[in-house]
Amino acid sequence: MEDLYREGFPAFARVAISITGSIEIGREAVQDAFARAIEQLDSFRGECPLEAWVWRIVVNAARPAASRGLYENRRLAPDPSAALRRMLQEEVPR
Repeated sequence: MEDLYREGFPAFARVAISITGSIEIGREAVQDAFARAIEQLDSFRGECPLEAWVWRIVVNAARPAASRGLYENRRLAPDPSAALRRMLQEEVPR
């Protein structure tokens, strides 16, 4: 799970950021999703790849933040690709 987090964080974060509209909240959603995945790892039935299961958890963690409008005051810069490039250059949180 640790390798999946380290290697997959940039991709998970891109999706979460696109859902939430916020770099900060998107990154938090990924961290929350991995915490949930670790807590619920014993419920993983192996019917799909572990990564696919984690993707679903990441999307499910990001949607409530977006739907509740938690990011209204922390919108992305006018050029979201520049904001994403800056975010991807940062070190993956551990």
